[in-house]
Amino acid sequence: MSINTQQIEQKHLAEILHLLKQEQNNLKRDISKLDEYYLEQLKEASETARQDDAVDIIKLANKTMKTRDYSFKKHFLKNLEGQIKSPYFARIDFTMKDFKNEITMYIGKHSYLPKTSKLKITDWRSPIASLFYNYQEPTKNAQYEFDIPQKHRPWIIDHRIIKGDLNLRRTIEIVEGEISGIYDNNLRVDLLSDAIKNKTGGILEDIIKTIQSGQNEIIRENPFNVTIVQGTAGSGKTTIAIHRISYLFYAHKKEINENNTLLLSSSKVLVNYVAKTLPELEIYSLDRNTLAGFMIEAILANSLEFAKIAHTSKYNNNINPSDVNSIIDKIASFANRLKEQTHKEFQSKSYYETLSINKYFNRMQNKPIYYQLKSIKENFEEEIAELKDGNEKGNIIIDNKINELKLAIKDINTIIKKFSVIKAYDDFRGFTKFDKNSIDIDELCIIYLITDAVYGLDGKKYKHIVVDEGQDLNLLNYKVIESLSDNGGFTILGDLNQATNAKNAHSIKKWDELSEIFAKSKISHHEIKTSYRNTKQITKFASSILQKFPEHIHLPEPFRREGENPEIKTFTDRNNIIYEIVNKISQINSDNAPKSIAIIETDFDQFDTTAHLLKSYNVNYIKVDELFEDFTQSGIYLVPEHLVKGLEFDTAFIIDPNEKLFPFNPNSAKRLFVCCTRPINRLFIYSVEKTNPLLDSNLGSPTSRG
Repeated sequence: MSINTQQIEQKHLAEILHLLKQEQNNLKRDISKLDEYYLEQLKEASETARQDDAVDIIKLANKTMKTRDYSFKKHFLKNLEGQIKSPYFARIDFTMKDFKNEITMYIGKHSYLPKTSKLKITDWRSPIASLFYNYQEPTKNAQYEFDIPQKHRPWIIDHRIIKGDLNLRRTIEIVEGEISGIYDNNLRVDLLSDAIKNKTGGILEDIIKTIQSGQNEIIRENPFNVTIVQGTAGSGKTTIAIHRISYLFYAHKKEINENNTLLLSSSKVLVNYVAKTLPELEIYSLDRNTLAGFMIEAILANSLEFAKIAHTSKYNNNINPSDVNSIIDKIASFANRLKEQTHKEFQSKSYYETLSINKYFNRMQNKPIYYQLKSIKENFEEEIAELKDGNEKGNIIIDNKINELKLAIKDINTIIKKFSVIKAYDDFRGFTKFDKNSIDIDELCIIYLITDAVYGLDGKKYKHIVVDEGQDLNLLNYKVIESLSDNGGFTILGDLNQATNAKNAHSIKKWDELSEIFAKSKISHHEIKTSYRNTKQITKFASSILQKFPEHIHLPEPFRREGENPEIKTFTDRNNIIYEIVNKISQINSDNAPKSIAIIETDFDQFDTTAHLLKSYNVNYIKVDELFEDFTQSGIYLVPEHLVKGLEFDTAFIIDPNEKLFPFNPNSAKRLFVCCTRPINRLFIYSVEKTNPLLDSNLGSPTSRG
């Protein structure tokens, strides 16, 4: 890099930092004054004799703080503190077609557009920033899209293409306010490789500096369509998901926000894992859950008796979820029969004609029966209040009307109280009662859909729903997800090679199956084949496990990052395995650099024994269970195999994946593939006595006995 270029960029950075620090000081002064004012008001309120006056003082103080944007200023100050450390990471020079003036734009995590200066930073999510992500070098006739939602139909997006010449693409590394590197036109090809190698694992990290062209395309897809992403292990699916959400909140803020967006993950562990990264992308109160968790919470939120059921992650196979259209038709018929029976029951009531019950039913004919009853009850209660308010005592006509209304409300309450979620499901099935102590997700879906069709669940609808690890779901599950949408869009990400639940025989086998649930014209398909997380050696080794079965397609393509071969060893017993793991961890951590290390226990029956052995060697490990949420950038995690999907670590040890636990079949291959693709840099597989034939590969180190 020339001295002149270095000087230009140093001068520009100094000017930007000067402006940012000025802004920071001004904000600090404003916030300090507001803090002083608020404390004074609280003191005055505490010294006021009358409670009403104290309440009024506090209310006025709160109003003043809101009017003066106190919360916004605090939030903006936090962003500024981050910007001062690293205000931007890239620069592009672009000349639009038919224009002579060149635009110089710096790209950062946050925008900075001061009115008093020509120095500007654009947000990584802005349309023009796509030029940096989509082109690796200066390009004639480059272009980027400028999406404009139609004013009255925001789900219809007009695409405007801006064309021109990309004259410069520059990466600028800034650490603690100092330039540490300048690289023009992506000449330093190992930028992404180094970024991945230096990750600690344990938590997701933002990728705004290293987003690849294919990832960028997915992130910026039309949010009102159905975007399906087949991404191999390590391709960054979950990271893409949260960056897409961040982008949608920026580019479509009028239609899509934290209040109407839902993120569904495959396990509570993954829900909590993702939550750690969301604030880094300015996402603070997003609804996120598993599908099962969402349905249970939605039913309980309607004060329905459902707390005594127990959900199981296993599959009872009492339902054929592939026959989704037939199921929906049966639920509709069941709900309509119940509605007709209830309507008939009211026709025999003395007040049916005088209170015009029939008109209420007709007005809400497309609503669930219990929704109708609750609405009629609310109307009658309001009518009673109005009659009492204007009624003179002794008016027989009004008194009789009130009595009729009260009788109707009593009858409605009796019917509503009789409603039981479990009984409705029993009646729907029409045969032997199911085990409510072990309800699988498919049964839960039926219960949810029946309850919604009969009772009318008063739940949120969403403008955008993101589904991570979508390969683990079936068509019935997706029907429920589709029902949660308020004419919005979906982003569905997954890897068919990681559909590991053998008992879920009906999980989707091809993404095309989703056209049974979503309009085909709305679906766009994307595939990311490159595994960015793992070294080339780990990716090739993991692929060799799948290649033993011809049905496995969408195999990962290795990224260019080199590393150590996976180490495959056998030992005489598990105690020797743990001893070896403890010694290896000591060697790996000898540089004192933060790292997350996973010890993956493949036999859940041995989980507590392994924990005890680690403790006996004074290993300070972190036990991961279904509700675990305290992920950090460093630490030793003891993780059961069934919870490791979606997680990422610097190093992974897999304990004894033997033939009993992983017989030679396609599903076992998928499960081992998931385990082997968790580490960023190092993979160790230690077995007792014998190596599983699924692991046979010339990529591993020579098998040895410990």
